[in-house]
Formats: sequence, C-alpha cells, structure tokens
Amino acid sequence: MIDDGGEAGKQYLPAWHYLAGYLKLEAGDYEAAIVELKQANAQDPFHQLLLARAYEKSGARAEAEKAYRAVVESEQNSIERALAYPEAKRKLAS
Repeated sequence: MIDDGGEAGKQYLPAWHYLAGYLKLEAGDYEAAIVELKQANAQDPFHQLLLARAYEKSGARAEAEKAYRAVVESEQNSIERALAYPEAKRKLAS
C-alpha cells in the first residue's frame, strides 16, 4: 500500500521501518533490526531506544551508547521520551 501510494505513501515509510525493526528485534535478528530501525524516525526517542537495544544485542557497544545518549539528550516532551528515558539513562550509567 505504501508503494502504491506514490509520493503520498512515503510519509508512512518511517512507521513501516519502525514496525519491521521492532519485529526483527523481538525475533532476535539484530542486524536486520538495525537496518530497519536506522530508517525509522530518528527524532522519535522510542525508535532510538529500540535501535540502541539492537546495537547492544549485536555487540556494537559504541553505537548503542550513542543511541542511548540521543534518547537521554532528546528535548522532546512526549510519551515516547517518557517511556524511553529511564532505560536509556540506566544503560548509560552502567
């Protein structure tokens, strides 16, 4: 449907990549999750949190730390940040 939507459908691609990345992460396919989540909304703290988890699970510690830091440093006032912040802060402290 996104492809058939042409230019108007492109707005839904970040959500598609978020969902695909989430499913790959839950399935344990961390490299595929990273590929998908890197195409999700980079401004969304929860998307960044999932990317950080995927990096961490794949062994890419430096990238995971960078993504966790992006969550903590985000200035968004949103439910997504409220949900992602505690875990990201805890991960950076350890």
